[in-house]
Amino acid sequence: MGRKRCGNGCKFSFLIPLAPSSPLDPVEDPRNEAAKKILLVDDEPGMLRYIKTLLELDEFAVETASTGEEALGLLKGGSEPDLVLLDLLMPGIDGLQTFGTGAAMRPSVKVIMLSCVTDTRKVVQAIRLGASDYLTKPFQKAELDAVIEKCIEPKKMAYAGKWKNCAMTCFSLPPVRP
Repeated sequence: MGRKRCGNGCKFSFLIPLAPSSPLDPVEDPRNEAAKKILLVDDEPGMLRYIKTLLELDEFAVETASTGEEALGLLKGGSEPDLVLLDLLMPGIDGLQTFGTGAAMRPSVKVIMLSCVTDTRKVVQAIRLGASDYLTKPFQKAELDAVIEKCIEPKKMAYAGKWKNCAMTCFSLPPVRP
């Protein structure tokens, strides 16, 4: 008897849900205890609402603040986000000052700076302070997803890369082109 070769004569299928299976808000869903927490800080109400909606679609638990002072108050009050999305230019305490003070309170939390300004000096300063990444507004959802995944789900990304290589080898799939 001959040995079966991987990929010959086997078919499989799977479904990828396009929406959360629960009608409940992901933040309030008791089954979703592992939801990653993101603190979103932006002084523009429209941008705050827009980014919060994008994040909630991906089932993140989102806490918002519209000023640096409010964000620091949340951190002092016990908020423990997995990631902070922080606008650079805000009235009062700006993003860099907020980042410096917040990093002292929660040094392990990763921060992604957001701004509509493409001032290279500000970007360099944010990265030197320890920001994980920097997004220039406006940005596409795919850009936001990529930096978040890089920051809070690095193990998942490594596993996905291994799976892709395995799938292409075992199932003779054509290479995936971006």
